Amino acid sequence: MIDPSLSFQQQGAGGRKPARQASIKSHFYVCFAILVVLLASLGTFSVSELAKPLEMTLSAVMHMRRVLRPGGCLVLNVSDAVPFDVVRPVVAALAVAFDDVALLAEPSTLRGRRSGNCVLVGATRQLPVPTLQRRAASAPVRARLLAGEALAQFVGGASPPTDDAPLPEPDEALGRGFL
Repeated sequence: MIDPSLSFQQQGAGGRKPARQASIKSHFYVCFAILVVLLASLGTFSVSELAKPLEMTLSAVMHMRRVLRPGGCLVLNVSDAVPFDVVRPVVAALAVAFDDVALLAEPSTLRGRRSGNCVLVGATRQLPVPTLQRRAASAPVRARLLAGEALAQFVGGASPPTDDAPLPEPDEALGRGFL
């Protein structure tokens, strides 16, 4: 539950910037929060225009980290497929910015059988990995949680995205890259 006493400030609202030109910083509410969730609404723009992964850089992740209270989490839902050229760099950025990081996805997605959603979590505290793994494995739609060394192996040599080395464009045909 959100604490109503928190001071929220919506960035990019009120027509100050057209959504197509706004940075990722302008698509979420800035507050001292326990949880930051990227907001994207359908209107005259498609989801891919509102949440282009090109805008998901290390500096954007660091900005999201700064608005979290101690103990808070950033949660991103990214659609991707093998070779995970969107998810791996974003996880690398989360690893730089956060104390603990995890990835949750269906086993068939992680094995490369199909594209799918990968839920990425960056936390300002240690995540309860064993509990999350048990819950993911026993959920109605089974999922696998990667953390620690398993996540480091998954990321491999991926580097966090920057303005000079951005993420690839979304590719709906491949099912990847949409936040």
